[in-house]
Amino acid sequence: MPNEVTKVTEEMELSQFFPDLNGIQGTLTTMMRILVILGPVLMLLLGLYYFFLSPKEANYKAGYRFRYAMSQVRVWQFTQRFAGLVYGSTGLVLSLVMLILMIGFSDMNVPNMVWHAVKCLLWQIIFAMVATLGVNIYVMVKFDPKGNPRVPKGKKKTTKPRTRK
Repeated sequence: MPNEVTKVTEEMELSQFFPDLNGIQGTLTTMMRILVILGPVLMLLLGLYYFFLSPKEANYKAGYRFRYAMSQVRVWQFTQRFAGLVYGSTGLVLSLVMLILMIGFSDMNVPNMVWHAVKCLLWQIIFAMVATLGVNIYVMVKFDPKGNPRVPKGKKKTTKPRTRK
């Protein structure tokens, strides 16, 4: 019996118990590429949704919800269009940049590739936050909390002249 056990262990190689590293690297590269391009594509799709398909009236379920935008219908519609432009253009630019950066992933070793993917994801988060902050600030500058347009300094509000009957 001991003779058979040693015979079986001699025939088995240690490499059979470990996964193929080439296959894992290919899978990891694919996963990193998907993760890196997913954010900008979602941002682009969100921008297209805000621009073309957002609800026509303010609601709490869909659309770019912001306190100033919820005040009046015209402010809501303006905010949806503006957020659509900002998110769509940011998503398009980020998609193109990330596609260019992803080309170099296959030439990198695994730790460098993962580190570059993490840096790309951090930049995407920063750009998304800047886009959101930009939309909010622009709407706050353009409208007051009640939804009335703000008058630039130096210009007077024009009111309709009263007509006497």
